[in-house]
Amino acid sequence: MKKTDNNSLLEKQVSERINDDLDGVKEADVIVTNSDQTIVVGFKKLPPKYNAPFLITKGAGCLAGMMMETALNNGIYICENSALARMVYYCVDICELIPLELLMLVEEVYAQFYSDTKKTR
Repeated sequence: MKKTDNNSLLEKQVSERINDDLDGVKEADVIVTNSDQTIVVGFKKLPPKYNAPFLITKGAGCLAGMMMETALNNGIYICENSALARMVYYCVDICELIPLELLMLVEEVYAQFYSDTKKTR
C-alpha cells in the first residue's frame, strides 16, 4: 500500500469519526461545556423504562467548537458546567451510562433543562 493510500484511509476514518460525533450532538438531550467551550459532552436519556442518562458524544479542542456550532444550529440545550464537562470527558466513554458518582450532577443539568423548557413553552 502506498503512503498516499494510507493517508486517504486515515482521512476517511477521521472524517467518519467527526461525523459520528456531530451526529451524536444532534441526538443529545443536553450539551455540557466548560467555560471556554474547549470540552463538550452530550447526554441522552434512555427510554422511560430505564430513565438513565448516558454519554452520547464528547469532544475537545477544534471538535468541541464544531460540536457547539452543531448544537446551536439544532436547538440543543447547552449548559456550562466546567467541572462536570471535564469529569465526564475524562472518566466516561461514549455509550456508557453515567456512573453513580456523577449522576446527581447530570440530573441537576436535566432538572435545569426541564425547567427552562417549560418556561419557553
